[in-house]
Amino acid sequence: MRMLVVYLTDLMELLQPKRIDRSHVATARQYRLSFDAITGGTNWAQTPLPAGALPVHQ
Repeated sequence: MRMLVVYLTDLMELLQPKRIDRSHVATARQYRLSFDAITGGTNWAQTPLPAGALPVHQ
């Protein structure tokens, strides 16, 4: 749920900058850093497809 709120905050900030209270943006930034520690952040890579699986993009 937290990840959803963080990413929605990012989207809202992208679409309408400065509409969201700065404290919400700062909190979202702090949570995002904790998510990066779990997911690997920018080093994250999609898991390879299992043998025989077809890619979605063709």
